[in-house]
Amino acid sequence: ARHPILRFDANSSSEYCQQQQQLPAAESQKMNWYQHSMNPEAVLSLYPSAPALRTMLVLRTTLTEDGPSLMIEANLDRFPERVPLRWAPSFSVAQAKISFWGVRDLSIVGWTTTNRLAFDLEKKNGSFAFRLHSEATRISGTCDFFRIDGFSGYAEES
Repeated sequence: ARHPILRFDANSSSEYCQQQQQLPAAESQKMNWYQHSMNPEAVLSLYPSAPALRTMLVLRTTLTEDGPSLMIEANLDRFPERVPLRWAPSFSVAQAKISFWGVRDLSIVGWTTTNRLAFDLEKKNGSFAFRLHSEATRISGTCDFFRIDGFSGYAEES
């Protein structure tokens, strides 16, 4: 049996979700990515509808033996609608840190000075298969769970 591919999608209306749930199980379903994280409230606190992570600028990847885990840090294409009070008024770019835990079957192919990657996630047999990809870079693997470690903002230099 095929498993649905969970694509990062900004559309979170209940009408949209109902339409998607009526699809046959064998077809891909678009779902809100953050709902599958350990802490979906991290996204909801800043975004009424989650940003689509189709062209995020991945700045850093960190591998640790604890877990083992993979952390990615990326600039998002959309600034939050609900800006934290501690962020300066001059901030114009939001960064997210997302960690994948219990990582296995990890593959990293290519890395450039500008890594605009799309992000796909597939729920499969109680785990998640993740893929960050562009023409030049591909990061893929499987993990037991993932969490949003946080958001930060900064002012883009002119």
